[in-house]
Amino acid sequence: MGRKRTYFSDKFKIEVTEKAPKKRAKETEVAAKYNIFPSSFSEWMELFLEGKH
Repeated sequence: MGRKRTYFSDKFKIEVTEKAPKKRAKETEVAAKYNIFPSSFSEWMELFLEGKH
């Protein structure tokens, strides 16, 4: 059986992306801390840096 998809709120995504640049942490470290996939975090960061969140 496959893994259940998890949906994150925009508020959560913004919280995670706002903290990451300040600490200059690696994407994999941030993803592990918040129990998310590194690829998801990368997408959120792109949106954040483009001003779309």
